[in-house]
Amino acid sequence: MIQLAGRAKAIEVATAIGTGKGRFNEIKAATELSSKTLSNLLKAMRQAGVISAKAVKQPGVTTNRFNRYELTEKGRAWFDAAQRLASV
Repeated sequence: MIQLAGRAKAIEVATAIGTGKGRFNEIKAATELSSKTLSNLLKAMRQAGVISAKAVKQPGVTTNRFNRYELTEKGRAWFDAAQRLASV
């Protein structure tokens, strides 16, 4: 598993999610990470309990679903700490 402490990319992803960007493409645009890097990082962050994902059905579409990523309680605490450090 990837160590999350001190990882700038993980902080960028948590910041994007914490500011309301929950879909993969929204996070990708906000962080400018490659799809592969972002996918691997999201997986590691889920395994570490920092984020969760839930499948969301698009209104009016029967087959397409997407994951909406959210910070867990642990992730929210991590995000809040990063925000406080950034404001110093």
